[in-house]
Formats: sequence, C-alpha cells, structure tokens
Amino acid sequence: MKGGDGHSQDDDLIKNSRRENPPTRFKGQIDLTSIRKKRERSQATAPSPRKRAGGIKPDLSYAKLIRDTDFKAQYDRDQRAMLQHIEQAQKAMRKLIKQVAPLAEQAKRTAKKKGTKPSGEMMKLLKESAPADRFLKAYIGEEGDFKSSKSWRNNALYRVRDAALGDLTQKDAIKALSPIKAPVGAKTPTGAKKVWDRTPAASTLGKGYMWSSLASGPESILEPGQFTTRNELPPEVLMYLPATLALSVKNGTVQNVTDRFKNQRDTFEKKRLEQRNLIAQTPYIHEKVLRDISSQDAMTALAAAATLLMQETGIRPSNVGSTKPLPLTAPQQVSVGSAVILERQPQAGSDQLARKAGRVVRAGDMVSVQPLNDKGKPSGDVVTYAWDDKALKLEQPIYGAVNLAPEHIEVGPRGLKLKFRGKHGVENVAATAHPELVRVLVQYKDNAERNNLEQVFLTPKGKPLTKGLLDKYLRESFPGVSSTHFRKLRGTREVHQALRKALKDAQPKLRKAKGASQKEEIVLGVIKSAFAKGQESLSHEGESTTINSYVNPEVLLRFVTEGGFRKGESLEDLIFTERPLTLNYSPSEFAR
Repeated sequence: MKGGDGHSQDDDLIKNSRRENPPTRFKGQIDLTSIRKKRERSQATAPSPRKRAGGIKPDLSYAKLIRDTDFKAQYDRDQRAMLQHIEQAQKAMRKLIKQVAPLAEQAKRTAKKKGTKPSGEMMKLLKESAPADRFLKAYIGEEGDFKSSKSWRNNALYRVRDAALGDLTQKDAIKALSPIKAPVGAKTPTGAKKVWDRTPAASTLGKGYMWSSLASGPESILEPGQFTTRNELPPEVLMYLPATLALSVKNGTVQNVTDRFKNQRDTFEKKRLEQRNLIAQTPYIHEKVLRDISSQDAMTALAAAATLLMQETGIRPSNVGSTKPLPLTAPQQVSVGSAVILERQPQAGSDQLARKAGRVVRAGDMVSVQPLNDKGKPSGDVVTYAWDDKALKLEQPIYGAVNLAPEHIEVGPRGLKLKFRGKHGVENVAATAHPELVRVLVQYKDNAERNNLEQVFLTPKGKPLTKGLLDKYLRESFPGVSSTHFRKLRGTREVHQALRKALKDAQPKLRKAKGASQKEEIVLGVIKSAFAKGQESLSHEGESTTINSYVNPEVLLRFVTEGGFRKGESLEDLIFTERPLTLNYSPSEFAR
C-alpha cells in the first residue's frame, strides 16, 4: 500500500527488518556487498570467456582486500586486555595472600594437633574461603566454565597456599601464574627479540582470562548490547568448531565471527577472505594452468601441473628432501636391497648397522625396515626410509605434490590413484580423473620410470620442482593464493558435501524420532560422520587439525543454525552469502 508520496508500508517493513537483523559481518569483510555487485555487473556485461580474446580475466577484488586489511587489530586488543587482566590479578593475589595469613596459622595448629600436613589443611580452608573464591572467579573463572578451569583454579590456590605458609616467596608464587619478562637481549630460535619467557596466554592467569572470555561474558570492544559467546550452541557442536572461535551476538543475531587470542595475522577473517579470493579466481586459475602445462618453459609447465594436482586433489605440496625422524624403538629387520644387514635394534654410538654382512650403509641410502615378532620373524609392513649414519636413526621421506615419486602414481581404467606417506608419516590417498592432469602425470611417470628417476616433476635437464619455485609461480600468477588454500577449500568442500548427504540419508530416522533428544542424537551423528569424512579426505592424523585449521567454520554454523543447507545452495553460494546468521539451533528443524 502506497502513500501520497509513493512510499509503501512494505518499504518501511523491509528497512526495519534490515535494521533489526543486519547481515552477519565478519572482521575483514570490508564493503563486500559492493564488490559482489560490481562483479555481477561486470559478468553480466562482459563477453563470454570463450569469445574474449585474452581469455578469462582474474577477479582480484578479494586479493586487494586481503592486501589492504589490517588483521592484527583484534589480536593486539586481546593481548592488551589480557596483560591488563594479569596485572590486576597480580595485585589481587598479593592482597589475597595477606588476607589468608590467619588461615595459614590456623592450618599449622590443626595439622600439629591432628598429625597431618599443614599444606593439606590449608587447602581445605582456602576452598571454603570467600576471598579466595572471589579471586578465582574474577581472574581464573568459575569451576566447570571450561575443560581445565578446575585444574587452573587449584593451581592458583596451591601458589597462594605455599606463599601464605612461607614455603614460597610472594614473588615466586605470582611468577608461577604469570608470564615473565625475558632477560634483556634474549632472542627466540629464529633470532627475533624475545619479550616474554612464555606467552601471556600460556600462563595460568592468561589462560583463565582467555577461556573465560571465549566462554561467555561482556565484551568492552563491541557495540552496546553485544556479547561474545559460545554457550548458545551445545558442547557436542562446539567441539567441531575452532577452539578460539568467538561469536559476537546481539538480539540473537550474530554480528561478527572471529577467532581470538590465537592468530596474530592469519586470523579467521583473513582465511575467509582468502577462500573467497580462491573461489573468485578459480575459473582463471583453471584456464591458466591448463595453458601453462604446455609451456615452453619446463619449470612453468611443472609448476602448472603441480598446481592443477593440488586444485583437483587437495594434497599438500611438501618439498624436495622433506623427511621425518623416526628412531628405531623396537626390534626391526633392516635391509638394503636383498641383503638383511640387521635383525635387532641398533644402539646409539655403535656401527653395527654399517658393518653387518660386510655392507657399508651410508647417509642417504634407502633402507627397508620390517618389524620382527616375538619369535624374531619378520612380521608386518615393510617401509623404506633414508638412513642417517651420524644420528643412527631413520629418516622417513615426506611426500606431496612437489616431490611425488613414480611409484606413488597408480594408473587405472577410471583415472589415477595417488598413494604416499605424507606429514607425520600418515599414508595419503587421493584420486583424480581430470583428463589433462591424467595425461600429464602418466607422461611424467613414464619418463621417470624409463630414466630411473626418484621424482616425477623434473625438467629435461634434471632440475627438480621445489616448493619455493611452486610458491613463486602461484605468487606471480594468482595474487593472494598459496598452496595451502587449495587444501583448505578441499577440506571445506568435503565436509559440506558430507553434511548434505548424511542429513539426506538420515531423514527417515529423523521423521520417526520421538522427542528432541533423539533428533539431536541423529544430527550430532551426521556432524560427526561429516568431519570424519573431511579428516579422511585430507589424510590428517587427528581430527583437531581438520577442525581448527582446514574447514571453514561458516559451513557448520550455517548447517546447525538453519536446520541444514538450503535447497540448491552450493558451497560457493554459502561462502559468499550476506544472509544474517541467527543462533537458532533446534534439532527438530532438520527433519524435512
């Protein structure tokens, strides 16, 4: 209905709605709406990529945004607030030690009378002391607030106890709970100037502040009415979000999502923009690497092939010569070629491995190792390592896209299967059916096997592709894109697809489930299976690495607060959406 000025009541409703529920903002998200609209206009008016003479043009709007944004501001604010908290806690602790001095005398008398230790009696009194409880609540946190709060509270009480009883000086008691200034001139292993002997967040008082802030509480740096929380979601869901992720909420709507305390520059905001940047450039990346694979410059062709491999499979780049120390800790059978040269564990400082069976084993020689069973017979998988004769230990090579060996590539009727040992010695498995990538890798594999080469990515003159050369190619070709970004997008995509499929498969159970608890159990099972799939796709040793470093948490936040994903919404749609994020977790919403 329109008024005399042509203004409708619906217009007012829309404006008010937007004022009450603005799009969820992410730190580092600077004017993304205008960037998106500008890109859509250019795409609508631009000629088809096939018709454009220069090919697909790269979208560098997010790369520029990453370059021009200061991601360090939140970290600096948190550090200043944490140091202020620690300074206040130190003053309060000095006061508390004086306040509980009479309790120390009482504990000594009680211990003498009962024949017990004063320390035990003092702890009983401190746990019943109102001043001690107020100190712990203010500077460490409530018991049960977070996983280690009870342990940290006890640690603080032990120091107060020891200082009050005279077993520890007041200065040393406070020092045990606080970060200590490093000696003048002290440096880190990398040569940087060292300010603390340990970071503030590693101290008991620092950890208490950090986790209390993340759990729940007013946030002075936010707008009035906002608060930082994680408690709006159940613990079973929170365990699949990065540990330091914080949601700033107002009237039930998330205003900001960020990680706090942990990342100084590589924050969630930056990672989010990097993922948008990668997606925005993906058409151009794909077109360019397909063109560069046939480049006359041999190293460019190798770098393009490795880039396409990472884009398709999400495997790590690794590097030439990357190894992992693997000391012999159990009886082994060690062989070179067909000669068994050792049938038991070598002792440090001995040369028995080098002299056994008249065979000298030198540093760098490839050595086969097989465990021996209780009867001394070979049993289990045979693994090949490089021998280090100085340290008398085995070095397990770490492989990835850069240093793939021909034996890591299996050719099948439907494409290629990659199988190799990667970081932490974990077996990595990946597959690709991309026609051009299959053609190139088969060509490189055949060449390496014909010429007895250890690496497939070598120029005709024998120069190997290295991670440094690959990074140089990415940096010069695709601004703001690094080798790890492909892997993070792959992990995020795997979890997104797994959540969608698992929820679809769980629909019959959800419809039959009686009560919210049964439905929640099914939903949590869907989330658990999806992240297990993500971990498997990235060949991670543990699930925490997948959760904290590789999967975009927006995916899970949208899934749990919107009752699953919207029909037809792709991962790209979800990552670029400006839709408000409302904390409205209800297991009943997942049943369709």
